[in-house]
Amino acid sequence: MEEPSFSEQALAGIKAARLEAGGDLLAGPAAFWRGIGMSSKALREQDPAELMPLFERYAEKQFDAEAKELLACFPDPEAYSLKLILLPMKVAIRICPSSGIILPEDVGATEWTDLYRTLKAAAMKSGRKGLGGGFQQLSGDWEDYLDHSFSRQFLKGKITTTAPDKDSAVKAFKLLFWLKYLFHLRLFANNQRFIQRICTHLSERLHLWRAEAYRRMGDTEPPPIEAVLGQPPTLPATSPTGTTLSAATRPKKRGPKPGHETAVRVAEIIANVAVDGDWKDKLEEICSALDKAEMPYPKTWPKRDLPLKSWEDGALIEPALAKKAIEHLLKLAKQRKKSPPETLS
Repeated sequence: MEEPSFSEQALAGIKAARLEAGGDLLAGPAAFWRGIGMSSKALREQDPAELMPLFERYAEKQFDAEAKELLACFPDPEAYSLKLILLPMKVAIRICPSSGIILPEDVGATEWTDLYRTLKAAAMKSGRKGLGGGFQQLSGDWEDYLDHSFSRQFLKGKITTTAPDKDSAVKAFKLLFWLKYLFHLRLFANNQRFIQRICTHLSERLHLWRAEAYRRMGDTEPPPIEAVLGQPPTLPATSPTGTTLSAATRPKKRGPKPGHETAVRVAEIIANVAVDGDWKDKLEEICSALDKAEMPYPKTWPKRDLPLKSWEDGALIEPALAKKAIEHLLKLAKQRKKSPPETLS
């Protein structure tokens, strides 16, 4: 029996959803590059994992668009479920590079330095001068969108360097971006972890769409799926309510809620770092010290379009926001000193 295929109208709807999701996705990395500044120091200090929530939302929009059209083609809930469980893997694979995957000696290697050493060793062995022809062609949505957003910021931004040879410095800056960010998913371990992450993230959407299929047939609850396709069989299945996802992606809460006690401790840390009182010029040092002391950052930061998950994130990505938060805490600390807590005599 020939399976029903998407109509031209359905395909157009899916394509429109992908393009719309892509447009939304570009804004995230663009804000990330602007926030960290165009410097090698910033690129070294940040991590490609900070960009992954942007691609999770991008994957969600694609998944929903295709799940909707699949339901029109497969109204039977059982047939629909069998098709739907393949979709998270398909979406994840489209984001990942389809070629040029690197398998280093240490299969579990995840750092960009491992990628560099592996490519350099292969180049020396073959007598090539470059790092490899396989990296001349971009592959997958991850590389396409990161390259596009970074190139735009590179052209619009002002690149400054103290190195005497500016051309060499710029080349080194680009190479760092390519190895650490653009080709992050070329390492086998990173590639597999990302696919697993996307499949896990989409497991909740999968359950909701299966429930919708059964609801339309008059059934209130779909039968359980033993495991979401796309995860290795040895891994525990994600719960239908997305509990695993929430635990994996929820920002860690550190310490008590910000209040006068926290504010006083923050003020003490700032006083130790910025002895002269001019703390704004030492924002990065102060935020690093706040993180080491496990001072809680504003609880709204992880919910921003570009999530901030530490004080250092705030200093590097949104310095004005970090300064505002610190100013608020210093104000609270000052109020506490003026009105000390009453003690029982």
